[in-house]
Amino acid sequence: MKNYIEKLKEIGLTEYEAKAYFHLLKKKFFSASELATLADVPRTRVYEVLNSLIKKGFATKIPGKVKKFSAISPMFAFNNVVKEMEDEVDHQKNNIKKITKSLTPLYESKKDNTDPYDYIEIVRERNRIIEVVSKLGEAAEKEIVSMNRPPYAIDISEMKKRKKISDKKGLRYRFLAQESDFEDENYGKFMELWQKSGAIVRVTNHTPIKLLIFDVKTIVISLPDRIAGEDSITAMIIEHPDLARFFYRIFNVYFSKAKTLEEFYQQKKEEK
Repeated sequence: MKNYIEKLKEIGLTEYEAKAYFHLLKKKFFSASELATLADVPRTRVYEVLNSLIKKGFATKIPGKVKKFSAISPMFAFNNVVKEMEDEVDHQKNNIKKITKSLTPLYESKKDNTDPYDYIEIVRERNRIIEVVSKLGEAAEKEIVSMNRPPYAIDISEMKKRKKISDKKGLRYRFLAQESDFEDENYGKFMELWQKSGAIVRVTNHTPIKLLIFDVKTIVISLPDRIAGEDSITAMIIEHPDLARFFYRIFNVYFSKAKTLEEFYQQKKEEK
């Protein structure tokens, strides 16, 4: 059950909404009081939760003397979620065109910014990239998401030796890794260490870009420097909420379709 609740939360439901929808699937109809007891939702909140599920397309109300509620089939409910994501992506595509027009002149003007977090900062020196990312991580208050692919600024073999990655309470971490990176045993141990520290790790066939997003406000995009060599990295740090929301939506689309770390390991075991 816990695994399903977490998956439902990842696509946008609250804790109570996820519990309510999960239990609604178990029977044809529920009264609000029955559901509150079964799903452990406070009675003072159950109608609010049910109305929110109805609005989001996960439940429906059955007419009658006693109000009854029923779950919408996951096939249709999740299709609605995907459709909303796709609509949001289309909307943000238009936004990013406008943002590109406004940000590009700032970069091309070659003006020096006294504050490294204004608009765009281009960083090519590995230690400086680590420093900037570390500061952004320390400043984050809610969530950090990462879409991983090499090359990496940090030494993975050294990082995996730690017993714990982060002690910052209240900060949510989500990682999307690509399958080919697990050919390096150190990388797999590193991801396992993150998961043991409370992060949510997912694995996909291929990640399209190397990306970090901090509190859906600041993004770090890292690309191999084709002039300096594939092992060199150029990082672009952009503090812009609209652009961050766009990439956050893209991340969530990939993340929702990816395997858990356990599912990935089980698949590799079955393939042997």
